[in-house]
Amino acid sequence: MEEKNKKREYKPIDLRTMETLICIMVILMHFFTIFFYVHYRVYVMLVSNIISISAYIILYLGLWRRNYDLSFITHVYFISQVHSLFGCAYLGWRFNYYMYCISIIAISVFVFYMYKGSGRLIKIVSLVNIGILAVLGVIRYLDIKYPEHPYEKNEKLVETVSTYNVFMCAIFIIVITLIMIQSMVYNNKIMEQQAEMLEYMTNYDNLTKLKSRRNLEQYVRNYMYEMRNGSNNMLTLALGDIDDFKHVNDTYGHQCGDEVLVKIGELLNDNPAEVCNCGRWGGEEILIAFPMDYESSVSKLKELCEAVASYTFEHDGTKFNVTMTFGIVKADTEMTYDELLGCADKLLYYGKTHGKNRVCIVDDLDN
Repeated sequence: MEEKNKKREYKPIDLRTMETLICIMVILMHFFTIFFYVHYRVYVMLVSNIISISAYIILYLGLWRRNYDLSFITHVYFISQVHSLFGCAYLGWRFNYYMYCISIIAISVFVFYMYKGSGRLIKIVSLVNIGILAVLGVIRYLDIKYPEHPYEKNEKLVETVSTYNVFMCAIFIIVITLIMIQSMVYNNKIMEQQAEMLEYMTNYDNLTKLKSRRNLEQYVRNYMYEMRNGSNNMLTLALGDIDDFKHVNDTYGHQCGDEVLVKIGELLNDNPAEVCNCGRWGGEEILIAFPMDYESSVSKLKELCEAVASYTFEHDGTKFNVTMTFGIVKADTEMTYDELLGCADKLLYYGKTHGKNRVCIVDDLDN
């Protein structure tokens, strides 16, 4: 059911598909133009279009099998610009061939950027674009200065070709714009996923899936700040580690040690945040913040320790158990975070030197 409800994910068009799409579009554009020039007997432009079509096909077949680069698109870019400039100069400004030049300039910026053209290639294309705009300016100047262009006298020819060129430019721009939008949406989604992943890596331990040290420390500091500012919140902090964890690593290997940490992370995480917030403090050390009264926190911590101790691990057919020792302290408004953590660490050390596998409270120090 989940698969059916999943939205279809659209990925950007790859370079080979883009090359094929561009090849088909430019060939069709030139192909239909041939009929106009045959009908109106403009044989120079007829030959120009046939040469362009032949060049595109030869380049496509010759360069498509090469490495995954921008060779084909680069050649198409230059051929299209030369053809458009020639059409603009030979027929006249009113035939709208200049629109191809301007459209190709705009599209080239996106295509070469999207498919990560080399810095050198982008610089060359940028300089050529500037040159093309300069040439268009000269053509326009000459067209104004010498308005009586022979082909512009044929109004029917001007109307047919200029309308067709506007139509084809519009289609070309719409198609590329849709591809651009699709690419931008996909890239934004990728960036969002990367941001989420980075945030997760910052806030959670990659191995145990417990909160990271930084994340849990911030949580405790904020909680204590609220307590000092009149909140009725209660907080208990526990610091502990796995007993004789070095023995597990030395006996069964570090991979087995990682598996132990992962499972303990699962056991500790199997509680809502309202009950306890667990974080990996470093190595095999675990920090737990209980946002509730001291007695309930101690009781819950003992349950967690029993759950860990009762779980049977297995490695290469050998079964074994691990235990944990904790020091637990109640927070009050007079304590700083460092003082609270220091008290929990002191109790943890006491538990480690007095039998392990236990939850040590402040009263234990007095006995």
